[in-house]
Amino acid sequence: MPEENVLALERLVSRRRALSQVLLSLDAYERWGHGSDPAFERQAQGAGAEKERVTRELGARVASLRLAEPDAVARWAMAHVRIIDAFLAGATERQRTEAYVAEQERTAWLELLAGARDFVAQNPAFDTADPAAYRAEFGFDRP
Repeated sequence: MPEENVLALERLVSRRRALSQVLLSLDAYERWGHGSDPAFERQAQGAGAEKERVTRELGARVASLRLAEPDAVARWAMAHVRIIDAFLAGATERQRTEAYVAEQERTAWLELLAGARDFVAQNPAFDTADPAAYRAEFGFDRP
């Protein structure tokens, strides 16, 4: 089971990803659904504000851990690389788009590992994480 600092990072990036999914759904609803209404606008504003807050908190936590416990950041990044590698190892020709997205995210996690970024903006439309691989790395199901 990963230690608390790795889990804290993962909870934040998972929350950010979930908020990105909400915002993507709201955008699609506004564009192709029934259009906008006041409740919709409040929900979108709330999700956007929370995503900004979570992003700032994630960046601050990563920056702090890079100084206090850099191995935790490395373990977190490498867990994601292993999850992506597991997907890519079994990706089929029909999963070209998903594989492309996964490769881009893998590159981003390696950039995080190298210190070039503080978080990876995971694609909310293409979830390539195998549930078993994710659970093996983090001890819980991907939200």
